[in-house]
Amino acid sequence: MRRILVTGSTGRLGLNLVQALRAKTYEVVGFAFNSPAEKELRKKLKRLGAQVVLGNLATGEGVEKAVRDVDGVIHAAALMQEDRAPSRQTFFDINTRGTFQLLEAIRARGKAIKRTVAVTTGAVYDVFTAQPPIREDADLNPLALYGMCKILNEEMYRLFTYQHGLPIVTLRPNLILAGTEPIDLWRGAHVIGALKRGAGDPRTVLYTKVKQPWKLVEKAIDSPQDLVIPYGPGGKPWCWHGVDVRDVVQGCIRALETKNSKAIGGIFNVVSAQPQPFDRTVKYLARKLGGAYKEVHLPVMWDIRIDVRKAKRVLGYKPQYDIKRMIDDALAFKAGQDTGVIPPGIPH
Repeated sequence: MRRILVTGSTGRLGLNLVQALRAKTYEVVGFAFNSPAEKELRKKLKRLGAQVVLGNLATGEGVEKAVRDVDGVIHAAALMQEDRAPSRQTFFDINTRGTFQLLEAIRARGKAIKRTVAVTTGAVYDVFTAQPPIREDADLNPLALYGMCKILNEEMYRLFTYQHGLPIVTLRPNLILAGTEPIDLWRGAHVIGALKRGAGDPRTVLYTKVKQPWKLVEKAIDSPQDLVIPYGPGGKPWCWHGVDVRDVVQGCIRALETKNSKAIGGIFNVVSAQPQPFDRTVKYLARKLGGAYKEVHLPVMWDIRIDVRKAKRVLGYKPQYDIKRMIDDALAFKAGQDTGVIPPGIPH
């Protein structure tokens, strides 16, 4: 394989993928949405040396042209936030109908396309209730339309691999972080937002009979931007499990290049080697910032830890970026240093 199509090429993952593929001397075709809002991002693609094909996954425009001369595909296109689409129908069309149209175009090329890497998401799991560490065979129970779209995509990948012999490898990254995002995630506003989403829903681990538990956080902090360590019952700190964008790039390239036949048709979690408990993470970040943090004891616990052993074993995936290195690089990036990471055009 020498010529790789990257869909979602102007996104958080896509631009960094294009950069890494070009560094490995691949020719790259970047499939991009033809909108004025993404004009500057498309310029970045061209500066990286990618050929840009404009199109629209929702309608299928440009898809056949994008796959015409490539021999590998990394499908990273996604719209994560429903409120960024004009309607739920358009959101579905971009995320799922577009995937079907892409797979049909790949199928039409027969054996010319030697590998397709499909990027889905940890949002296919119910991260409120799944028992950690979450393995690839955990129950799928999405909490939003985005996760449902990705589950439907995974079923299509399974069908196209089985019925048509397409060599597809599926990756499930969770909470991809780039730019300054590794230092922005641990603030009171995010904990308050999580509690507001889940505390009133008896289906989630954040459900509690304590009325408006986020008020406990608001009372403990001076500003929504304060660093916060939330502790659940028994004094155990909350824990989340994100991943540096550079590790996801590595996972994509390993999935693209692996010669292990067990990878074909497989699904693999792609996250950092270790999860990020709030206590160690926030204390380290506070030391680096020279500031303080707040602690708050809550009646609920949220513990997300994802099992990455399968990707290590089958793909040879070797995550390099723990939370300390992610924070160090995010602070360097914020100070204007070049960390090799292209920041996201659209934040989480």
